[in-house]
Amino acid sequence: MFTLYNIIDNDNNETDSIDEVYFEWWLQELKDNGYVESYHRAKSLTISDNITSDYTVKNKTKSVIVTKNILQPIVYTPDYVIVWTDKANGIFFLDIYGSSILSKEKDKPLLYHKIWAQKIDNKYVSIVDVKPSINQRFVKFTSSHTFVVKQALLYKTLCIFVDKIKVISLMKSTFTPDRYLRSDKNTTVRKIKFNIKSLQTYLSEWY
Repeated sequence: MFTLYNIIDNDNNETDSIDEVYFEWWLQELKDNGYVESYHRAKSLTISDNITSDYTVKNKTKSVIVTKNILQPIVYTPDYVIVWTDKANGIFFLDIYGSSILSKEKDKPLLYHKIWAQKIDNKYVSIVDVKPSINQRFVKFTSSHTFVVKQALLYKTLCIFVDKIKVISLMKSTFTPDRYLRSDKNTTVRKIKFNIKSLQTYLSEWY
């Protein structure tokens, strides 16, 4: 059974892409407002171990047992582990096992921007993979196509669900963090080509 200790990498706090930086801005604003308890980088997860085969090689004087690796291990590293507070349930995440309560008129937008969560150590936890907001042909083939296979294998073998996140799409359907309103270097106002909604405005639609 997995625990938070098994999946949180406390030794890594570096971002690997600008999309991850934006995602951390989104998470940090939720943390500052009590919807996220904490967020962390994720550890690598072993989906399957390597498979070896032993065979005997005979020479003139003796026989030698040789071990050959016939399948490489499958290891996958998600990007983030999010530990939610209970008040985010039904607003920013859905319980993968169906305990989230939605009002009929509001369930459609929530399902559109869903972040799925599951109980780990009696806390609601989301494990996510941040994908580029702008599709790149090579990245799309090597990452997105292999992701769905690893996603299914992780859930089948370890009962761990990893959700795929595109940050700009998430901002469009929820809220735009205040930090994103300024340029990456925080020197000018950012030109944003979608409708901006603050966290407070988004929350007013739910209360």
